[in-house]
Amino acid sequence: MERVALLTGGSGCSRESTAIRLAAAHTSHLQARFNYIFLKRFFRIMRIGFPKICAKTVVLLVLLIFMRAAEEYSYYNSGLIPSMFYKSLAGKDLAGFKTDLWSAAVVVLSVCICKSCRQMVSSLLYVGCRELITGSLQTRYFAALNYYTLNTAESGIDNPDQRITQDVDKLCYQLMTNALPQIILQPFIIAYYTYKTYQSMGYIGPLSIYAFFVVSTVLNKFIMGPVVSRVFLQERQEGDFRFNHMQVRTNAESIAFYQAASLEGTKMDTRLKGLVSAQLRVVNSQLPLNISINSFDYISSVLSYALVGIPVFLGNYDHYTPAELSSVISENSFFSMYLLNNFSTLVDSSAFFTDIAGCSHRVGELLEFMDRQSETMAGSSSGLSSGLSSGSSSGSSSGVPTSHNKGNTTIQSFDVVSEGLLQDAAAAQADVLHHKSILVAIEHLSISPPGTTNFLTLVHDLNVCVPKSSNLLILGEPGCGKSSLLRVLRQLWRPIAGSARLCLTDTHRDVMFLPQRPYLTTGSLADQVVFPEPSIQGDIDNSILESLQRVGMGHLQERLGGVRQPLLGKSWYDIISPGEMQKIAFARLFFHRPVLAVLDEATSALSEGNEADMYSAMREMGITAITVGHRSSLKKYHDHILLLKGMGRWELAAVA
Repeated sequence: MERVALLTGGSGCSRESTAIRLAAAHTSHLQARFNYIFLKRFFRIMRIGFPKICAKTVVLLVLLIFMRAAEEYSYYNSGLIPSMFYKSLAGKDLAGFKTDLWSAAVVVLSVCICKSCRQMVSSLLYVGCRELITGSLQTRYFAALNYYTLNTAESGIDNPDQRITQDVDKLCYQLMTNALPQIILQPFIIAYYTYKTYQSMGYIGPLSIYAFFVVSTVLNKFIMGPVVSRVFLQERQEGDFRFNHMQVRTNAESIAFYQAASLEGTKMDTRLKGLVSAQLRVVNSQLPLNISINSFDYISSVLSYALVGIPVFLGNYDHYTPAELSSVISENSFFSMYLLNNFSTLVDSSAFFTDIAGCSHRVGELLEFMDRQSETMAGSSSGLSSGLSSGSSSGSSSGVPTSHNKGNTTIQSFDVVSEGLLQDAAAAQADVLHHKSILVAIEHLSISPPGTTNFLTLVHDLNVCVPKSSNLLILGEPGCGKSSLLRVLRQLWRPIAGSARLCLTDTHRDVMFLPQRPYLTTGSLADQVVFPEPSIQGDIDNSILESLQRVGMGHLQERLGGVRQPLLGKSWYDIISPGEMQKIAFARLFFHRPVLAVLDEATSALSEGNEADMYSAMREMGITAITVGHRSSLKKYHDHILLLKGMGRWELAAVA
């Protein structure tokens, strides 16, 4: 349940709603390639992972550079070991051979230590970046109603949960543990070994290696494009497949009652085939890339010997003895081979960067959508503040107010005989601004579903005020706009015209929504009752228990071992019935005691006797109710009925 302000001021424009939807349309998989868009999104994500110069991840990155340099220095020394042994063995130098053995042992040990430490720093950097990026995404996700819009509206962003969890994890892991350690010092290493190769072979050596690398890079660039887009689609299929399994887990009992296991199994098989097909497309598209990468690796080793042979056959080394020549050849081949190896490392990184690019596109797409949504909500808030500050106070609160339905056939009029009656919003603006008895004021409100503009008007020019202690029942056929009206009150939707205002001192604490299927958070029974507050200080167990007993759920704390006993290894949805869930929702309501309760089919799973008890308790506590429902039994608990008749038409009347 959520206790929130029901303020929606000013005129909502359908063009703005449509613009939001169009702006949120996701980049197609054809754009998910290794291109400028990827670089833009990648560096945007990296700015989150490395936010400031003194950040933990920046310190780890500097340490990684240091460890990688130490590792590279140890590799250099290990590469010279064969030339030392060739020289001592060819010259039968026993003392030199013993020295070489000790030197080799020290070098190998240093390689092991440096590599292990570098791997540890890489892993710490991966965890640190994942924490920052995921945390930033989660902060945005729960701001500006992004969590709602992404999961219910036509955002065009598939599986946001997967993007926040799996895609970020895969991106950080591949980058920080595989790609980054390999390429972080490559420019400097390549420059050094280019110089050493030039010293030993002349310009022909490094020039040949550079030409070979350019050809391989250009070839891989063209091969990588289709792989990145297919990885993007594969991740989407992974998310859809996981989501469908989650749906089955959540609704297992309903599926069992319908005996729909065969149907759901067939649908799941179809999803699996789609996923496998996407994976096979990735595997097939990776074949040319793998051929190119492996060809570069193996041809480079042959090329290094060809380059070493050039000065040998040109007679540049004729003045060396056989022992010295073998040592020089070993050393020079190491330089050329290591230069080629560093280039091949860059080429090998292509395999990692297909995953990195695909995940960067998905995470970047999500970031862009949430940023646009936040900007839109900020603009809406500015318009709302302006609309509220300039609200009209004209009109009279006396006489015989009329509830208008302009442009429709229904015009419902009634006399004001007591404070408890609803009044026409246009005539009651003075009361809205100057009297505390008005809780909700709706003026000239028109609603269409987001993205439909004016083609489907659910409610047209609605005018209603709800005074304190005057309960309102909203009736109508399915699809006529009952829940849509509540969404506008909650600011989940923006109206196409008019406003809905809440006139309460504390708009966070003084209103609570009770949906048909309550949300049960993780934690103990006490956590369910105090929700949506994160925590409440002081000894409140008695108040919690009193609220539970009031709704007939006091036995639950005995069954669970106390109100503070956490529920481990199970879901609340699996251990209590739908009726008990709705009772817990009312226990929340009675614990917090807001001024206004907005109920959307909140008693549909309760007996009429339980329903009577809940509304009686609300009356005793002075909680005003706005109810959406179908039961005829609800009428006796309300003072007025708002009947939504479809096609924008409505009718307002007092309960007889």
